[in-house]
Amino acid sequence: MQQPKFETDAVRTITEQAIQATLNNQVYDHSSVNKWSSEILETTLRTLCERFPSYKFVSQCLILQKAGGGLHVSSSCYWDSNSDGMVTVRWENESMHCIVSIYGLAVQ
Repeated sequence: MQQPKFETDAVRTITEQAIQATLNNQVYDHSSVNKWSSEILETTLRTLCERFPSYKFVSQCLILQKAGGGLHVSSSCYWDSNSDGMVTVRWENESMHCIVSIYGLAVQ
């Protein structure tokens, strides 16, 4: 049986919508970051699991106050590039950056 192809565009759209719905009009507040990141990931994963039941997902969310500092993040995976994939979505407003990474692994 052929494994489904990881749908990068759909995963990106779902993730962007979750970020936008959670952070759209927010100003960075340290005490809210845990709630925001949980909400973004729960919304994203719930939608992804409903739409792509033949995948397992791993997700990560970083919310960072804009303070003029630098940030470098990298990752690497060993997987089947024909069926698995990852998406990183970067979002920002006047007070914060948000970076969400979603890894999709086809269930064999």
